[in-house]
Amino acid sequence: MEAIERRRVVVLAIVVEGGLLLLAAVLSGRLRIELVFGSEHPLRDCLLALAWTIPPVAVFILSLSDRAMSLSFMAKMRQFVIQHIRTMFIDTTLVDIVFICMLAGASEEALFRGIIQAKFGIIWASVVFGLLHFISPAYFVFATAMGLYLGWVFAMYESLFVPILIHFLYDLGAIVYLKYYIKGE
Repeated sequence: MEAIERRRVVVLAIVVEGGLLLLAAVLSGRLRIELVFGSEHPLRDCLLALAWTIPPVAVFILSLSDRAMSLSFMAKMRQFVIQHIRTMFIDTTLVDIVFICMLAGASEEALFRGIIQAKFGIIWASVVFGLLHFISPAYFVFATAMGLYLGWVFAMYESLFVPILIHFLYDLGAIVYLKYYIKGE
């Protein structure tokens, strides 16, 4: 059973995230928007991405804490995240999680920052990002704020490299935390 669930999660990630990457590539060609994935300073940008990842991971962890439970909208988000997101990844391996997080970081940043933000601006890109991550009103707010954060980093560096790394590291940190440090409810 575990192998079937694990394969299902990996295939779902490949289909959804791969589809987003394909959509970004098609839109890039049609809209004549160049997607700049590289970096002139990869080591510096990796260290910056690591530093920029700490605040959103800390907020995510705090949002799952007992203190956050006193706020009803946070309690609903916590319950959903633990019951559904944690459960989805419970049978995956660490290699699966790293692969899924890398694919999500690259595909979502290419589409939301590289295409939508480049064409319609940071606000629209962030709101659409929030809507497509909507699992609860609280998570919509968090995802929209994360979209603004990633959009600001993208604008600052004029490359997808740093936001992709931040997105990858955030997803990896959040999923590893859920899988290995949070007990199921």
